Formats: sequence, C-alpha cells, structure tokens
Amino acid sequence: MRRSDTFSSIVSPSRTSASGRGQEVVERIAGHGGQAIFLECDVAREDAVRESIEKTVEHFGGLQSIINCAGIVHVAPLHEYSEQEWDLLMGVNFKSIFSRSSTAFPICARTNAATW
Repeated sequence: MRRSDTFSSIVSPSRTSASGRGQEVVERIAGHGGQAIFLECDVAREDAVRESIEKTVEHFGGLQSIINCAGIVHVAPLHEYSEQEWDLLMGVNFKSIFSRSSTAFPICARTNAATW
C-alpha cells in the first residue's frame, strides 16, 4: 500500500508561509499521488481555525478527521514570561486543540465519518 492510499487529501496549515515548508509538504504528498493544500493559519486564534476548516471543507467537499499536532516551546522560568508569551503558548498548545476539535467534530459527524 502506498502512503497516499491512507491519507489522500491533506491540509498543511502553518502560521506563516515564509519558510516554504508548508508548500514543500504539499508537493511531497502530491509526488506520492495524494492531494494537499497549504493554508496559513494561526491556530491560537479561533477565527483563523474556523476559517481554515471552512476552506478545507470547501476545497475537498468534506472533512473526515483532524490531527491536532501544533505546539511551541518557550523555555524560561515562569516568572520571566510576559503575558503575551504566556497567551501565545497557551493558545497554540491548548486552545488550538479545543478550537479545532469543537469546530471539526460536528462537520465530521455530519459526513458519518466520525469514529471517536
């Protein structure tokens, strides 16, 4: 079985397209016969998450699953964090899971693809 037989339609989200890694992932998936799109998405922002899921559904005609794997690390003693650094850390590492899951699960359930 080819890798593309398992996941044939993939969205590669990232906070920025500056590094080109998102597009590189899309090209690698396409090179194995799959379909993929790259979307800029700040997963710490619920509106951006909702928009990326809407674009995904529009592009592929539905949504069958999600993988929450965004994460950042900020190494410093807690008392040295700024509020902005703390909010970003919590937004990416925790709030993003809630935002993606609460937005995606109802869409997956409507397509009868939800198996959790």
